[in-house]
Amino acid sequence: MKRLFLVSLLAVQFVLAGTSGKIAGKAVDAATGQPLPSVNIQIVGTSYGAASDIEGNYFIINVPVGTYTLKASMIGYSAKTISNVKVMLDMTTTIDFRMDAADVQMEEVIVVASRPPIQADLTSTKHTVESDAIDALPVDNLMQVVFLQAGVNGSNFRGGRFNEALFLVDGMAVKSAINSYSGTTTAGFSTSLPQLSISEIQVTTGGFEAEYGNAQSGIVNTITRDQNRLSAKLRVRTSDFPWAKMEWTPNAYGKGQPDWRNYEAYLSAPSVALGNINFFLNGSADIALQTRGQLPHENFFRESYQAKLRAVTSDTRVSLTGLRSWSLDNDYYHTYSKYGPPSQGYQTDIFQRTVTEGGVKTLEQFIFVADPQKYHNARNPDSAKFADDGLWYKNVRNVYQSGMQEHVSVPINQSYNIGLLVNQTINQQSFLDIKLSQFWTNFREIVRDANDRDGNGSTSDELYWGRNGSSGGYESRLSTEGYWNYTGDEGWFLNQVSRTTSLRMDYSNQINSSHLLKTGVEIGYIKGDVEKVSFESVSNPRFDLWNEDLFEMAYYLQDKIEVRDGFIVNAGIRLDYYNPNGLTGEVLYPADPTTLPSHKDGLGLTSADKAPSRWQVSPRIGISHPITERDKIHFYYGHFFQRPDLRYLYENVSLNFRYTTNVDLGNPRLLPEKTVSYELGWDHLFTDFLRMNTTLYFKDITNLVGATDYVISGSPDSYQAYTNMDYANVRGLELTLETIGTRGVAGMVNVSYAFANGRSSSVFRSNGEVVPRRLDPLNWDLRWKINANILLTSTGSIRELIGDAEVDFVITARSGYPYSSNTRDAFPLFVLRNDARLPWQSNVDMRARKSFAFDGIEFSVFAEIKNLLNSKYVSFIAGGREGLVQYEATGDPTGPYNNPTAYTRPRTYRLGFQVQF
Repeated sequence: MKRLFLVSLLAVQFVLAGTSGKIAGKAVDAATGQPLPSVNIQIVGTSYGAASDIEGNYFIINVPVGTYTLKASMIGYSAKTISNVKVMLDMTTTIDFRMDAADVQMEEVIVVASRPPIQADLTSTKHTVESDAIDALPVDNLMQVVFLQAGVNGSNFRGGRFNEALFLVDGMAVKSAINSYSGTTTAGFSTSLPQLSISEIQVTTGGFEAEYGNAQSGIVNTITRDQNRLSAKLRVRTSDFPWAKMEWTPNAYGKGQPDWRNYEAYLSAPSVALGNINFFLNGSADIALQTRGQLPHENFFRESYQAKLRAVTSDTRVSLTGLRSWSLDNDYYHTYSKYGPPSQGYQTDIFQRTVTEGGVKTLEQFIFVADPQKYHNARNPDSAKFADDGLWYKNVRNVYQSGMQEHVSVPINQSYNIGLLVNQTINQQSFLDIKLSQFWTNFREIVRDANDRDGNGSTSDELYWGRNGSSGGYESRLSTEGYWNYTGDEGWFLNQVSRTTSLRMDYSNQINSSHLLKTGVEIGYIKGDVEKVSFESVSNPRFDLWNEDLFEMAYYLQDKIEVRDGFIVNAGIRLDYYNPNGLTGEVLYPADPTTLPSHKDGLGLTSADKAPSRWQVSPRIGISHPITERDKIHFYYGHFFQRPDLRYLYENVSLNFRYTTNVDLGNPRLLPEKTVSYELGWDHLFTDFLRMNTTLYFKDITNLVGATDYVISGSPDSYQAYTNMDYANVRGLELTLETIGTRGVAGMVNVSYAFANGRSSSVFRSNGEVVPRRLDPLNWDLRWKINANILLTSTGSIRELIGDAEVDFVITARSGYPYSSNTRDAFPLFVLRNDARLPWQSNVDMRARKSFAFDGIEFSVFAEIKNLLNSKYVSFIAGGREGLVQYEATGDPTGPYNNPTAYTRPRTYRLGFQVQF
């Protein structure tokens, strides 16, 4: 008779190849408890397997992430099969077999495995989210999943600066090397990944192993789906409803719903066998668009595509992967929101002023229309009344323009990543991983010829600054009341290209049941090309043009020491090196930044001024030990290295600059930024269904880049150069409560309590700004942050009544961000920075889903609500010093010009459906 057991999995957290995991355990006689050698353990349906040694121990390394069935057999014993064995990213799954002698008459034993209540040898803080959990969340992309993890505060991981995390997709970095101009969303993550392609996301906010470099605060490693059967999923969502069309009101969020639409698809083809090679192909697509948001000009179009082709033999896996994304994201700009057609949400469609030309006073009228290209031949009126003085003018000139928000730069971001991954099993104990990849990004910010100045009938042509300095049709921006722009273009043009080519080789060897040794080398070649123009007046532009390359490499060695009683040591060391001179020529830069003015255009620089290479050795160690059956502790200590962004190395590096305010000079002599991290954690199992994790951490961050002011001797002019001038430290406590298993009510709650202090919150600073040596709260110093995810699933009699249904709530609450109170008249060294805080805020999002099954096809309908309670909170204080005075007096954050974005956004809702098989 079949027997069904529930077996716990002991999941050991350790980084393997970044895309695979390990299964290990022990086989013993069920009656005597004695170890059994030569038990054959096989992953059903694959070529992966092992035999237990004389002590009964076995291990199977290099197992792709997924869910498997494990079978153990031995002559004289009944076979045992364990299903639902989950191999997760960077984890070891422990499965023990208790074998029954064959003289006991019984059929094959079938066991269903479950996740462990405590990952007993986790040596640092890692959060893993699987595709099923992601599918239930009311989120739009993987970053919103990342934001829900303890220690993650938007772009900042455990108090670090926005660029201190590393993003990986299938073990390959997808982070722009030039992420500090603009064009990135979080920590340099400058691509988009279809949500339906995701198999698993792992977020590491504590220490990470020696194989990972060029990051100080976090690692986000995303594994895409691998399937070997025909399957598909289609999901459509929208908030574009005919009964709730968006209606705009000046200086306020609109009434109605945005016309947001999202189309997602995933397809996996059945496997094809050619000889002893099996081929697998899968791909996904994600398209989102919006033409009418809650505020004018909030329109976007985003698309991303992912594909993976795999060729698999008994000992070799070869994958060719591709990822491409393209996006255009417009936003609302309050200073441009007054003048334009009222039908497009503007306050007024006319601006008047008087000008004197040749001794004649003329009334100039800027008239804002939706189609300015149709007014090239429009006649000026014979007379018109000037509203300011009530007088009629006979000399009138009409200027027809589109709404002013059409004159703001349009951000266009595109990227692709191509990777070739080869995984070669050498023997049962060792394997080799080789990854060759290229990640390319192009971020552009351009202004359209929205007034059709060239007269060709098109208002979508791009204006372009030539390298020779030609303005390409831009016009100087003019404003009234010191705030509202009424003509001209945003003074900004940017074309930024980054290309990172990397080759990585990793060798792993399970020397014995207690040691997994891993070593590897990574070589990277990076090219950056930037054209940036900024201006207040077209006649006085400021150029930043550079095209440089950089060479980097790293070597690491790490060992996982695993003892059967649960004592674990993850120890490693990493060497990082980079050469800012690259491979194409020397980069010359004086060692003393105060001498820069005497070297304008490179004058007087010789090979002795060649920028030096930089390197660092980073030791890392993590220890974990169970102290009871329901408790375990871990400790982590590590050094982390991060190369400065290419902007900080090469901006205006040719020294062809004009001395004026806010001119920054790159510094290829910068030292790498460095973090030393400490972490102490405790896991406790309250019941078989509820566990807790508590973590204390401290980070010491040195060599942070900051812009330093230098005054030119004998001149009122000054300039800024990047130096390693800033310091910060972060300390905090994280608490996570999480349910175990699946039942009617499941979920998690995490609480973060932290202090992030430093000398400066930004690399950049105003000309002449004095940065005190004391440590003040950083702009992202969030004292409290609470995330909760509650999933209600129909079970038992409720399921019999309503069928398969679920409701998922995402609840967030946090204390306010800091801001500097109204003390700006004080001497800079004594100004208290970030001495006050905005109020607390909270939010609830919800997704409800009802599913139906028809002959192997699952059909679901669902509803999503963002900001379910329609809460309204302060996001920031608008209007500078004047707005700050107003806020402290009245509590109104919108400033003197009533900026609606100072408040959080109102409620929106969506409907959708999903089909999968």
